[in-house]
Amino acid sequence: MRKRYFVVLVAVMCFVMPFINSGAGAKSGVRVKHVPKRKLGLAVKAVGGFAYNAKLNRWECVTGTNSDGADLAGKPVIFKPVLIGRQKVPAYLEAGNMMADPCDRSYIIITDQNYAIVLSTTCTGDSFKRLDNYAKSFGLPKGVHAIRAKEEAGWAVIE
Repeated sequence: MRKRYFVVLVAVMCFVMPFINSGAGAKSGVRVKHVPKRKLGLAVKAVGGFAYNAKLNRWECVTGTNSDGADLAGKPVIFKPVLIGRQKVPAYLEAGNMMADPCDRSYIIITDQNYAIVLSTTCTGDSFKRLDNYAKSFGLPKGVHAIRAKEEAGWAVIE
């Protein structure tokens, strides 16, 4: 009798369970990470590398030059954010590094908490389309608000 129940249980697990699991929604392929603000960085193609200064709430250039060829190292810069999601959340687009990984794109959302939210995809298939579709429907967690980095006149504007 016990063998019969065991055989029935195994049959159910082998034949019925895959159909139940296939009804679950497919993953979008978009990674959502929480990154501490002090470790937040941004690489812009053909311009340079930038770091976020959490104490002063601004982006600063680590290495790079502006369009005139002047060195921007250590100076604050302005990035124009893209508004994403239903809540029109300001996000900074990192289009990837041409040398290391040309197809890696991500959106960086600075929050009022001690972390930033990074939305990114892998380089497979239609990764740009998946990221854009996810960004259109993105909503911040309850109690978290997005903030823009500080901008002042006279700072270099990075397009």
